[in-house]
Order: sequence, then C-alpha cells, then structure tokens
Amino acid sequence: MPPLLTTSAVRAYQVCPRLYRHKYIDLWRQVEDTEAMRLGTIIHAGLEALLSGTDGHAAVGGLTSDPFLRVRARAMLRGYVARWGTPDKADSVERVFRFPLPHPDDPSQDHPSVSIGGKWDAIKDGCVIEHKTTSWDITEGSLYWQRLEADWQISHYTLAGMLDGIEVKGVLYDVLKVPEQRPLKATPEDKRKFKKDGTLYANQRAEDETPEEYRVRITTAIMDNLDAHFARRLVTRQPRHIRDHLRDAWDYAELMNAGHYPRNANACVTRGMRCAFYDVCHSGLDPAVRQDLFKRVEDPHPELMETVS
Repeated sequence: MPPLLTTSAVRAYQVCPRLYRHKYIDLWRQVEDTEAMRLGTIIHAGLEALLSGTDGHAAVGGLTSDPFLRVRARAMLRGYVARWGTPDKADSVERVFRFPLPHPDDPSQDHPSVSIGGKWDAIKDGCVIEHKTTSWDITEGSLYWQRLEADWQISHYTLAGMLDGIEVKGVLYDVLKVPEQRPLKATPEDKRKFKKDGTLYANQRAEDETPEEYRVRITTAIMDNLDAHFARRLVTRQPRHIRDHLRDAWDYAELMNAGHYPRNANACVTRGMRCAFYDVCHSGLDPAVRQDLFKRVEDPHPELMETVS
C-alpha cells in the first residue's frame, strides 16, 4: 500500500524508520496503551461530544473500567467547561481528510503514489481546532508553546485546509494539562508512624484513597488553578512556512516510498524507557508469537477508517 503522509506516520519515521516499518508497513501495534494514551483518548471523546452538542461526561462513562481514570477524565472535562464555558457546536467534528500531495515546485503536479491524510478535531470560524492533553507546563512562555513554531501537525493541517479550499486562519491549540495528583495509597505497615493518641501522622494513610475521595481532591486542585490546567493559543503559518512544509512532506514521501527503513539506535531507549519494538529489532522476537504484546491491524491508519472526504 502506498504511504499516506499523516502526522502520526511522519513522526514515527522521524523517530526511527524501522519503527515506521513495524507500524505502517508490517501493521503491528502494541496491545497495551499507556495510561497517558488512554486518558488522551477518553478526553478526546468527551470534547468531541461537547463540540457535537451532546453530554461530554456521559461520553466518557463507558470508555474505561478504571474508576480512577474515569474520575480524572471527568474532573478535567468539568474544569474545561468551568474555564471556557460549554463550547458552541462546531463544524467538521472529527472529519477525516485525504488529498493528493502537490509538488513543491509545481503545485499542478501531484505525487504519483503518496497522498496526505489526517483528521481534524473540528473546524470553527476558519480555525482548525486541535485538542491536546499533556503533562508539560502550559503557562505563558513555557517550552510547550515555543516548540509549536516548528510543529509538523500545525503546518500539515494548515496545508490540508488550503487544499480543501478553506481560508485557514490558524490552528487553535486547545490544551488540557493532566493534573499531577495521583490516587493515594495506604502507607505500608512497616512505614507507619503513630501519634500518642494512636492516629497516623497527617502524611500517612491506613487505607487506599477511594475514587470518591480522589474525585473531590483532584477537582479541587483543578478548580483552584484553572489557568495552569487549561490554555489556548492560535498558532498561524505564513506562506513561506507552508512552502517549506510542502518541501519536507515531498522529501519524506520519497524516503518512505523508497522502502529503506534503517534502525535509529538513538531511539531504542529514551527517557529511561525502551521502545515497544526493542526485542523485535535486537533479539529477533517475532510479533506474531507474542499476541500478549502485539496485535496486527487491518489498516495502517485505523484512526482514518471512517468515510474519507
């Protein structure tokens, strides 16, 4: 299948061409997502419901069996509405797109085998809306916002909008910071210290925190500091940025279409974590015999399997 340039596919190739092959050519995916990925999916569904004019809290109810994850997601959505109000219904919610990739030097000529694709969260008043969850600091002047000056996805969405005949004013980056508070666990018995009256010191617990206790604590933390948990920025691109992006996209299309997928050893272990395909690359592990770790998908872009515009 010819490559489709989506933000996820290009990012995988940028990290490691061999990772790209595992995921987008051989069609392997991890069975277990990280908690951060699961939370992002749940929040995304809740915001999609809000933008579609339905109940965001109800939308997240059946997406996880983890009561603490559900509580965290609902607390974040509640804080989001407190910060911004209930959003008006938007256009093109979760709209999938696919367009021919124009040549950077001759836009009348398209790439013979590669297209660009993706999915807009929503479009409203000429702005592409992009929702993100993050653990980064999102206050004014933080590195989170500085990195968006060179963000591939923003340029990609702006280009796609232009190809669709939309006068794109920019991408409204709508960010929700994941609260740092985690469910509290009971203090191990051998670590407990008691006051003279037989009660534990204030920083110790006899029992695990319940989902309801966690809900109250995390909701209070969010509501007491909304600006630290919710932020928006309109990020724009000038014509020269789109020209540069189009050149990059064409070059990546050529690289990905060439069928060469060398390993990037610098990506095997990052931030103290091994790549999910570490043993596949270095120990000869066959993903097909480890169904507890890997699953095969039918399409390299399962997030785009809806009707394409």
